[in-house]
Amino acid sequence: MRFTSAGDDTIEYRSKPGIQLWALVVILIICFSWPGFLFSPTIGLVLFVINVAVWSTFGLLIIRTTKYVFHRDHLTAKFLSIKVDTKYSTVESITRTDSLKPKAFLGFALTLDRIVIVDRSGGLAVSPADSEGFLRELRSRCPRARYKDERSHTAGKK
Repeated sequence: MRFTSAGDDTIEYRSKPGIQLWALVVILIICFSWPGFLFSPTIGLVLFVINVAVWSTFGLLIIRTTKYVFHRDHLTAKFLSIKVDTKYSTVESITRTDSLKPKAFLGFALTLDRIVIVDRSGGLAVSPADSEGFLRELRSRCPRARYKDERSHTAGKK
């Protein structure tokens, strides 16, 4: 999803929530709930309900607060209260991937379908809901950056 703000000349993209995030939420619910069932079914059920409420809220909070904002001279990635700025002039490469390569772990991507932005100071992974629009915008602002598409379903295609 893309939002444009006319007042301060920014373009905002929301993150795409993926099955990986919800799988993590389910795993956390199970991990933190099962010890209660060792004591009694009642304690287990109470812990389960509390964990569903806590971890589901956390998952929704992550989805609502993760966004990517194009400014005049930099891209800002926001996740909860964490914010990372990447200047367009320092971007060296842009890679579209769906793998778990080490550089793809860095950042604010909520799915495996991610865009890895590498600059002089490191890497950043993002997963915008409108990945095609996001890529067009990013490539227009970083014309010198190398672009690669490493998604498994596009391997060998040009």
